[in-house]
Amino acid sequence: MLKAIQCFFVFIIVPLMLGLLVTKFRKEKKNLLGAWLFGYLLEFAILQLLAIPMIFLKVKFTTLFYSWTGIILAFVCISLILNCREWNLKSLSKYIPQKPDIMTILAVFLIGIQILISVVYTHIDEDDAFYVATANVTITENSMYCVAAEDGAEYMGFPTRYVLSPFPLYTAIIASILTIHPTIVAHTLFPPIFIAIAYSVYWLIGLRLWEKDKKSASVFLCFLSILYIWGNFSIFTNFSFLLFRIWQGKAMLANVILPSIWLLFLDCVEESKIGNWVTLLISMLASCFISSMGIALAPITLGGLALVFSIREKKIDYLLKSAVCVIPNIVYGILYLVIK
Repeated sequence: MLKAIQCFFVFIIVPLMLGLLVTKFRKEKKNLLGAWLFGYLLEFAILQLLAIPMIFLKVKFTTLFYSWTGIILAFVCISLILNCREWNLKSLSKYIPQKPDIMTILAVFLIGIQILISVVYTHIDEDDAFYVATANVTITENSMYCVAAEDGAEYMGFPTRYVLSPFPLYTAIIASILTIHPTIVAHTLFPPIFIAIAYSVYWLIGLRLWEKDKKSASVFLCFLSILYIWGNFSIFTNFSFLLFRIWQGKAMLANVILPSIWLLFLDCVEESKIGNWVTLLISMLASCFISSMGIALAPITLGGLALVFSIREKKIDYLLKSAVCVIPNIVYGILYLVIK
């Protein structure tokens, strides 16, 4: 029971409070699913900024652990202070779900089936020999990318393919907070949370595409669920990645980060204010943390969107502001070429 409460706070309350802090500066109507998503993006972005210099300085893992948790808790406290004045029975009542229609119930059922299967059944993936093992070695050795997860030998240099996108460190931090083995965190705790986040992104995109028509957004989720359930025609599709290996960074990139970039850019198109662009910048930092492929794919995604909307709207602002947002990807890309 205590572990369940800890998981609830770590996976739900903390990201939600961080997200409400982000939405506070976006000055938009509160959306709990959006805030929950923004909270995870902020967690990833902060960890990326802290982890990379500490890895190169060969700092102990515990230093990163206490630094990150301290910053996160400080932001949560700030969010509580800034938002608590707005919380009353009237303001909280709008978050109470209304009577759902049949399509919403069907969408929740289909998503729930996917989550249930991902938790109850076991999928063995060879990449866990690196990703999950790296999280375990990080904790046991109290070091970061100094010891190879495959054989326990010390690295002669930095593993350039992985060191700039240290997503296994997030697994290690969550495992340390909950005092649960990283394998259990990756295979049992991450799948339901990350699958829910992925569909939350699609729900928000659906609301935007159909102008906040919840019934149409629910139909959209049902259609996507069918695609994902029957999408294992290759082990390399994002469908397979979501249901079979979502605890890995590249799966999160395909199913959460890249769709989030679409969502956040559409927000910027609708209202080009600084808060929206800063949130997009945070998502670009998160893309660097999640996977080394994100360093390249995220700016390509954003650049394509910016180019299309710049031509359509005849505004160069989208290109210029998007160029600022991809600065983290450019920096880490150059760093990759330097240390390779």
